[in-house]
Amino acid sequence: MFRIVNRNGFISMLTARNVLNSSVGKVKSASTFNCVNFHCTHLFSRSGKCGNILKPQTRLFHVTASRPALPSVVIIALRPLTKIVAILFGRTFRKWWRSLPPEKKQELLLKLKKNKKVLVASSVLATTSVVWYYSSHLVEDPITGRRKFIVFNNDQVLQVANLELELQIHLHRDRFLPHSHPAYKRVTEVANRILMKNKDMQPLRERKWVVTVVDEPSIKNAFVLPAEQMSSLHLVDLLVLVPLAFMWAVLPDVAALLTQWLSGYFTKVLFHLPFSRALEAEADQIGLQLTAKACYDVREASAFWGKMKSNDSHIEWLSTHPSNETRQMVLDALMPVAIQLREKCQDTRYHCLISLMLSSQTKDAVTYAAMQRLQKHGLTVPNIITTDDKTLGELIYPVSFWKSKVNYIKKTTQILQEEYSGDIPDTAEKLCTLPGVGPKMAHLCMKTAWGVLSGIGVDTHVHRISNRLGWVPNPTKTPEATRIALESWLPQELWDEVNTLMVGFGQQLCKPVNPSCSTCLNNELCPYGRARVT
Repeated sequence: MFRIVNRNGFISMLTARNVLNSSVGKVKSASTFNCVNFHCTHLFSRSGKCGNILKPQTRLFHVTASRPALPSVVIIALRPLTKIVAILFGRTFRKWWRSLPPEKKQELLLKLKKNKKVLVASSVLATTSVVWYYSSHLVEDPITGRRKFIVFNNDQVLQVANLELELQIHLHRDRFLPHSHPAYKRVTEVANRILMKNKDMQPLRERKWVVTVVDEPSIKNAFVLPAEQMSSLHLVDLLVLVPLAFMWAVLPDVAALLTQWLSGYFTKVLFHLPFSRALEAEADQIGLQLTAKACYDVREASAFWGKMKSNDSHIEWLSTHPSNETRQMVLDALMPVAIQLREKCQDTRYHCLISLMLSSQTKDAVTYAAMQRLQKHGLTVPNIITTDDKTLGELIYPVSFWKSKVNYIKKTTQILQEEYSGDIPDTAEKLCTLPGVGPKMAHLCMKTAWGVLSGIGVDTHVHRISNRLGWVPNPTKTPEATRIALESWLPQELWDEVNTLMVGFGQQLCKPVNPSCSTCLNNELCPYGRARVT
């Protein structure tokens, strides 16, 4: 079982077995997204002295002003307290009314009849206030586009979530798996991949995620604390206060208690449970979409719930979750769209790999033009396999070594079809086994295609500039040796910036022959530049 807590107070508990067996169950992460960008104005010297190419600049997200949040204990206690107050008010009113003499009762009833217009106007005003309150708290979900009723702010939801988190920690503290455990590594690996491939979704990109894996077979379901469900319960509780007080005012205690139980039961069956099942169904749909974009086999989700059908022991309309059979039917209906989305993302990764293969020792403009021709021709695994060598050569010419690259592309594409179901490998090691793919391409492809930072992409520019700057302990002879030397001391959060910055810098200023050391702003930091200038 693993728990996910994000900054908006979402808590989920799932069994590790379900996570590892179900593609949809893997949509969780232990990743913190940083908002730091670097401008091409300064360089870092290896000693840590800041020069003029990499200058960290923190970018803060713009948010609306925060509202003071009620203490979490108050939020939890408000629901039962308001009902108790309504019940006490109704019983007190009933006792007061019974104690009045008949003539006093008649007098009060006459006053009510005379002021019935005021009562009607008050009822209309109250109804209008409820409608306004509801409509003013509708917000559009950034992922589904559905308008949701949200009353609580993030701080309030987070406070309630923290209480639940503390309870779960207390209950399962002795069952936590260490970060070195294979199950923990698998969960975080899958989750990070899903988050990285869905970073276009702002709610996923801006949240801080924490994962805890718990070895507890007795936990077979998930606990979710969404703000929408809390808000809906809050609204329903407010709406029933007046009927509840009226009920206890006109009925004897036993009859009022029975009526309250029946009304609560029907409210639960007719509103709360259907609403909960609808949220679960929506979560399955979003999970399928996230998983498809990460290019996992989405068909496993349907197969998983199919295996779980034998465990259906509850009546669906009395449950907070759809039955396993219903979940399988819904997922099967959504499967064609999910598979198309997966294939689209899969083609995008294939495009990344082919563009990197073409770019080796080739100018960017030539690579771009070749990719445009390939995409117009149909840059998909099946289509490239059926394309003859002559046609493929005409499409990529005049990239450098185009004849060799035709051979590499055909062999690589065939391997992708036979061994990876038309997708590309998801590790740098596996990518390096493909014909024509070296470590530089593999690491760049991992970042652009999978969103995974596996290493520094070192090409001829990075290799040359790193040696000139003295960023390697001893002069290196190969790009791979330079990569190993750089990764031994450069902070990992800067790895992604190295290739992008140095390639442009090497093409424009720090050229292989006749570099522009005299005009370079980094010549005082660069041993090679100082020697040339002086």
